Amino acid sequence: MNTITIEGQLRTGFGKAATRQLRSQEMVPGVIYGGAQEINFAAPAAAFKKLVYTPSFQFCEVKLEGKTYRTILKDLQFDKVNDDLIHVDLLELVEDKKVVATIPLKFVGTSKGVKDGHLIKWIGGEDVDGSLAALISPLGLIDPSSELAIKTVSEIKNQLGLLGTRRHVNDVYFGGGRWLILSCFLALSLIQIGEYESAQEVITWLESQADSDLELPEQVGDDLLFPEAKKEWVAKWGEPAKPLLWSHAMYLMLNSELNKVLN
Repeated sequence: MNTITIEGQLRTGFGKAATRQLRSQEMVPGVIYGGAQEINFAAPAAAFKKLVYTPSFQFCEVKLEGKTYRTILKDLQFDKVNDDLIHVDLLELVEDKKVVATIPLKFVGTSKGVKDGHLIKWIGGEDVDGSLAALISPLGLIDPSSELAIKTVSEIKNQLGLLGTRRHVNDVYFGGGRWLILSCFLALSLIQIGEYESAQEVITWLESQADSDLELPEQVGDDLLFPEAKKEWVAKWGEPAKPLLWSHAMYLMLNSELNKVLN
């Protein structure tokens, strides 16, 4: 397991005014529990990124005024408006003292749902599904640094596209258009992998799909896989949804996640 090192300082001031001052300096207050006494400290917000924005379980060594505390993450608090990290609780690891922690499992061997190193839409097939990217982010069920995640993202881009990701290669739903939501899932996974420029490309493309009222659609139908199939779906349900709240929500989430790692 990885160990993240954070260098901080002991807190001497408390209360709302002192906390606001810390945050204005881009510092995050925190508390280390589990030892002989609670330790109040603060550290730069950027120092917590590798600890917080990952699905992996990690140790955290906090260095404060010549002393080092070996800890694990206990709890986090985020700002309700801008989603910034505003407080961290850590649990000190003390010899002969039991702690309870949730640790992700990494399985060995090859799953029946994997083909050529990437996830597949169904067992026995070879094709991917655009929604598979969500398993990497935002669901966090697959380690983004794993070969499985990297190959799955690559295969989705190759088979289904980045700017307007399709559901799958045989999709006849409304003719098989390009989905904004699926592009967001793919871009969120690209952020976790470290491909920030590609994620920014998706954001720029999403913005280009908004109409004069800034409304985003469910999908884009300018390059359908099966154009002849659209009529059947339109006759049954009408035109694809516009605006679609989910598209707007995913656009905001994608922007927020990219800003976290770039700023």
